Amino acid sequence: MKAYFGLRLHDLFLKKVEDSLDGELEGKKIKKKLQSISPSREDLIKMLEALANPHRLQIIALLCDRRIHVSQLAREVRISRPLLYLHLKRLEQAGLVTSKLELSADGKAMNYYEVTPFVLCLSPESIAEAMKAINVKEFGEVTIDVVEEEGENE
Repeated sequence: MKAYFGLRLHDLFLKKVEDSLDGELEGKKIKKKLQSISPSREDLIKMLEALANPHRLQIIALLCDRRIHVSQLAREVRISRPLLYLHLKRLEQAGLVTSKLELSADGKAMNYYEVTPFVLCLSPESIAEAMKAINVKEFGEVTIDVVEEEGENE
């Protein structure tokens, strides 16, 4: 499952790059296009924080090829529904999963989750850029400072 998951993300990434390049293969243009599909520094930090938990990684892996009802997902992850909802909330806030509430034939509300296709491409440069928004204080306390980039408000 792990190898397939990584391969699928790699294929999605290559397709996204290929679609956005429209046949342009010059080095500077490729780098610029890759930057345009990369998450913002705040989004990158949210994604990395959300993925820094083995339960959330397992949830992403389970949702890789299908959408799953929340009760079934709790059984497969082997955690309680309240704890699962905490993890799902964190993944949703990072933009990695979405939920859809549907009514069953007998009128019950059914909450289904599915993964949002994403590609996370890390480089020393992208990490350095993300670090511009992080303020590490004493004793490991971390805050994210929203720093406006030049030209954003023009």
